[in-house]
Amino acid sequence: MSVTEAKNMRMNIQMNIVHVLVMCANLIWASYTYAKRDSLVDQISDSLIRIESNQKQDAADAKIWRGKVEADLAELKVRTALLEARVFNTKR
Repeated sequence: MSVTEAKNMRMNIQMNIVHVLVMCANLIWASYTYAKRDSLVDQISDSLIRIESNQKQDAADAKIWRGKVEADLAELKVRTALLEARVFNTKR
């Protein structure tokens, strides 16, 4: 083997080592990016679950308040009818 061939072989080995190092760096970067994205997806999923839970709770609260308002309105109608009856009876 000549000196030139030995130098070329050494250069090829060095280039292969650099190529492997670049591939490893890309793999590490891709793994980091994927893990970060996966973490963001989990955070978004947790947020959506919380929002849905809050919406269900708000809907239940709205039903309760609606029931209370309807009960108050019914009571007001009864009181109004009683007052109208009293006024009608006092006019007689």
